[in-house]
Amino acid sequence: MPSQHSEHMSDHTSGHRERMKQKCDAKGMASLTDQELFEILLYPLLPRIDTKPIVKDCFKNFSNFSAIINAPDAKLSEIKGVGKETIRHLSIIAELLDRISYERVIHKNFLTNWTELQSFCLQKLSYRPIEALMAILLNNQNQVIAIKDLGSGTVNQMTVYPREILKVALLDEAVGMILVHNHPSGDERASKQDIDLTKSLQKTLKSANITLYDHLIVAGGKCISMRNQGLFDF
Repeated sequence: MPSQHSEHMSDHTSGHRERMKQKCDAKGMASLTDQELFEILLYPLLPRIDTKPIVKDCFKNFSNFSAIINAPDAKLSEIKGVGKETIRHLSIIAELLDRISYERVIHKNFLTNWTELQSFCLQKLSYRPIEALMAILLNNQNQVIAIKDLGSGTVNQMTVYPREILKVALLDEAVGMILVHNHPSGDERASKQDIDLTKSLQKTLKSANITLYDHLIVAGGKCISMRNQGLFDF
């Protein structure tokens, strides 16, 4: 009996693919479910393989599109039928989404583009397996002039120094900054370390006439503002 990921496409599989293509042509891509859209994405990569069980396994293990696209290579390779070419293709899509998200915030006023800025942070950090920190640098017109990765640490913590972050800001001649980091645990509450870093960085930046506007925490599919929570002074 052939396996569910047989290299030879059956008449049933061929018919299914044709029906999916007809659905796209007749109703448009928006008519497809997430799983159907992912199936079609895999067609050129796996021309002789039934992609339906592969897609089913992916959604079973990673729950949604974003989690699949951003999953570590090692985890993706555990899915039967997902090989190096598919993983490379998914990495390309993830990078493309990152760049599109970046284009929507760079050189824009963060105050009038707040939703897009939060979406960028979610795209960049939601699925990182360890804590990562980045700085969004601003000019005197509140425009985003650069976004810098500041490093990463363990699952629960990382070591960062305010003076090192200040150097990054000075190199780009920034007058404002928004700090962003993720909580891989999904806990959206600011830790004592988060609050201490925020207060210390605020003082360090202020000494160089740079304003720390906010510290965002990405966790549980949300982007939380520590400023809105009243966790540091202005």
